[in-house]
Amino acid sequence: MPDGAKLPPSARTPRRHGATSTRAAILDAAEALFAERGYPASTIAEIARRAGVGTNTVYVGFANKAGIVTALIEQAADAASARASLEDISLATDGDQVIEALARGTRMTHERFHDVVTIAFDTANADPLIGHAMQAAIDGYRDRLHAAVTRIRELGALTDALTVPEAVDLLWFYLGLPPWRTVIDMGWTWDRAELFLATGAKRALLR
Repeated sequence: MPDGAKLPPSARTPRRHGATSTRAAILDAAEALFAERGYPASTIAEIARRAGVGTNTVYVGFANKAGIVTALIEQAADAASARASLEDISLATDGDQVIEALARGTRMTHERFHDVVTIAFDTANADPLIGHAMQAAIDGYRDRLHAAVTRIRELGALTDALTVPEAVDLLWFYLGLPPWRTVIDMGWTWDRAELFLATGAKRALLR
């Protein structure tokens, strides 16, 4: 091939796919290991071994364990269930449907990434990198709560007793990260938690 010539896309794709699959394998291995042994007891070497890659590959991709947790937080924040709930909210025709869509999407994300959320909460104060990623995820989620409240108000279903910021705060109280973690850690099923938290949010926000 002449100097300076570029590989066709078909020739470049395998390397990109390989890097993507390696990253996914590392994140999957880390998430499973954190759940089994806890964040402090898990090592980069163990994560690499479980992912089937070299230790240096993990360091190059994520720098350290905090970098891995940060990537897991970002993955959870961008979950398909979160995006789907926004679409369902925009299509809702009454306030009940808005809150049910939000509760369903939030539940799916929390259920899939429960261990990640737990690790993030437990380590955010001690590690600035994780704390920053966690705050960014919270800010993004509160934006979705604001979108839900805006839709409820557009439908004429928001109680006159609340301003929009107050309604967003109450949605965080019922459907934010802390309440899900609390009820699940107390042994509630995901189905019961979703019903209870959504019902509370409806009573607080709707006419």
